[in-house]
Amino acid sequence: IPQDLRANLEQAATLSGRLEVMHIDDFKLSENSSYDYSLVVGNTKYALYQTEPILSASGAVMKVDGLQLDEILVVDVTTPGKFQIITAAPRPEAVGDQKTLVILIDFLDSGPRPFTNEEVRDLILNPNSQFQKFYKENSYKKISFSGNVKGWYKLNRNRGGGCKNGVFVSRDPDTQNILREIPNLSSYARLIFLFGAGGRCSYVGKISFGLDGVKYRMSVAWVGIDDIFDSKNNMNETLTHEMGHSLGVYHANGWDCGENILRGYCHHVEYGNAFDVMGVRSWG
Repeated sequence: IPQDLRANLEQAATLSGRLEVMHIDDFKLSENSSYDYSLVVGNTKYALYQTEPILSASGAVMKVDGLQLDEILVVDVTTPGKFQIITAAPRPEAVGDQKTLVILIDFLDSGPRPFTNEEVRDLILNPNSQFQKFYKENSYKKISFSGNVKGWYKLNRNRGGGCKNGVFVSRDPDTQNILREIPNLSSYARLIFLFGAGGRCSYVGKISFGLDGVKYRMSVAWVGIDDIFDSKNNMNETLTHEMGHSLGVYHANGWDCGENILRGYCHHVEYGNAFDVMGVRSWG
């Protein structure tokens, strides 16, 4: 936007609302990974552009004093008084049985379906699956998953941008139409869309959204199916990583100092912990 026109469109704004945090993962090029922040004020969702990362999960109530351009809000979080968390995000609801709904998605340009509904059910909801065993072991048997697998459903668009576009449930009519067909939708705490394309993203923690006058609160993740089933060695890694975000967990990062140990030129490495599922095993 030209500077002179932007000056006329921008206006100072002080808004209070609920924070939503979504992470988009690119394991091959970590510089393409990003956190997307939104501020929900009433029925309006503002895309939040901030000067520094916001260290919070979804659900925090915050007050910002920034510049508004339509449904975009720019804020300097480093300046005192410009950014304030009024109520911290609720503690992650990650203990106990996680009622999970898995929805299988086709796009207009999707290829052949690589597996069946039953195979997905066995991967995610079977108590003896690698996915379930991992979470049980790491939670001292305090986390399990049960639920259902639905689909396939076809979205009226091509695969490009399927992850980021679809994850905004409150703004995507195609996704909303799918959810309208799900009986007892409010009984689920976790929502996973699996689709036959690259791309993966998840909200950090649960979000709230409305559908036909009913309020729902659940985590939402979109995971490219080919990333789960491309080999037996890493078939669970992407799904397990994104579910970590859904449960409220951030990345396991690293600190690289070259040949030195915490001396010299050191820099932060996204996904840098190669021994944690919230990092990347192939780093380095």
